[in-house]
Amino acid sequence: MIGGALTASVGFAAQQVNNVSLNSDGQDGFRLDWNRVDGDERIAVFETLANATTANYQRIVTWRGTYLVELHEFLPQEFVATVLRAALGNRPALPLEKVSRFRLRFVIDMPSNAIFRQKETISTDFIDPQTGEKVSLANVHARDENSVVTSEHYIHMSPTVVWPGFNYLPKGAATSKKRAAFRETVDNALRLKFGELIDPRDVYSFSCDETTFGQDMAFYSGVMRGTSGQEARDRAQKHLRIERANADGGVWFRAITGCDVDSDSPMYQTVLYNPHTGYNPVTLAMTREATGEKPLRQVHWIWKRFGEVFVPTEFHEATHSSDPRITSYQRKLKLEECGVNEPIAPNQFDYQALGLTEGELFIDKIENVAYAMKDEQLEKLADFTPRYSPRGAKGKFSLRGLLIIATVLLIVGLLIQIWRERRLAA
Repeated sequence: MIGGALTASVGFAAQQVNNVSLNSDGQDGFRLDWNRVDGDERIAVFETLANATTANYQRIVTWRGTYLVELHEFLPQEFVATVLRAALGNRPALPLEKVSRFRLRFVIDMPSNAIFRQKETISTDFIDPQTGEKVSLANVHARDENSVVTSEHYIHMSPTVVWPGFNYLPKGAATSKKRAAFRETVDNALRLKFGELIDPRDVYSFSCDETTFGQDMAFYSGVMRGTSGQEARDRAQKHLRIERANADGGVWFRAITGCDVDSDSPMYQTVLYNPHTGYNPVTLAMTREATGEKPLRQVHWIWKRFGEVFVPTEFHEATHSSDPRITSYQRKLKLEECGVNEPIAPNQFDYQALGLTEGELFIDKIENVAYAMKDEQLEKLADFTPRYSPRGAKGKFSLRGLLIIATVLLIVGLLIQIWRERRLAA
C-alpha cells in the first residue's frame, strides 16, 4: 500500500513549512524539500495531475468491494434536546457524539452510473464527550439496508424491519406485517451520502461530489490559461501555488490554493500528490490560517493498485467546527475486499437484488403504486395517496438519515459548497 501515515504536518499552506517527514509504503521516513514552480510551468503540472488521475478513474468499468466504516458525528446540545427529547426521558439534554460502525458491501457499474449497497450494522453508540461514557437512548436504533441507486431512482429495503402496515394501503393480510422495499427519487439518496449511504466513488473527489480529481485539476489549468477571463487568470496567478520535491524515486507535488485571502474569513486548501499513487492525492488540508492553524477539513488517502487501477484502501476525513477542539464529523473507511472490472450479475441493480421474497411489498413513492412479490415478479396491489410512513417495527425510532441531514449536511456539505463557490468566484 502506498501513501501511508504522515508523521508530521503535511500540506498546510505555509511557505515556511518546507520540510515534511513521511512514511511511504512502510519505508523509513524521508524528507521532502519543496521548490516553487513558477510561471506557465504550473499549468503543465496541473495538466499532468489531471491526465494521470483521470486516466486512473476512467479505467474503472466495474468495482465491487467491502469497506469497514466508522462514523463520528458531534450532536450539539440544542439538537439533542429537540430531536432526541423523547429518547432521553427525564434526563437533561447534553451534547453527544454518535459513533456508528458498519460494513458496506458495494457493486458499481460505471457506464450505467448504477450502485448497489448492502449496509450491515456492527454497532451504534452515543457517547458523552465530557466523560467518554456511553449514553443509553430508549428505542433508538440503526437499520441495516440494501439499496440500489441509478440515474432513474433510489430503491432500498431494511431487511430486518417488518412493517405493521401502511395507512395509505388497503388493510389485510397482503399488506400487514410484511417486509417492504421502497422506490424514491435519487435526491433522497444524495441527501444521505455523508451518512450511512456512502458512495465509494466519492473517495476520488476532493469535495465528495461528482467532480473528480482530474476535473478539478483541469479546471485550474483552464483558469490559468485564461478560459474564464483575464481577471480570473490574474487571481489564479496570484493565489494558486505549486511546489515540487524530488524524493523516494519520484517527483512529488504540492498544490496550495487560497480563497478570499484578503477578507476576514480566508480559506486555504493544500493537497499533496504522490508519484507512486498515480498522482492521486494522499493528503488534503483546508484551514483558516496560512500557517495551518484553525483546521476546517482534513482528508487522508492510502492507495493500492488492483490491476491497472489505484483504489483507496483507507480514507480518513475530519471536519472541524468553529472551535478547532471539536471535530464535528469524522469518517474512516478501510477496504476489506476488492475486485475491479469483474463481471456483474444481470439483476444486480433491480428490485430482486434487495432481497424481496414471495408476498413482500414494493412501495413505489414516485408513481404512488404498491406491489407485492409474486413468482419472482412484481404484481400490482393498489394505487395510493401517501399520507405518512410508519416508524417501523415495535415503535422504535430509526435514526436513518435524520441525524445526518440535521447535522452533517449542514457542516460538511456547507463547508464544501462554500469552498467551491469561493473558488469559482475567484
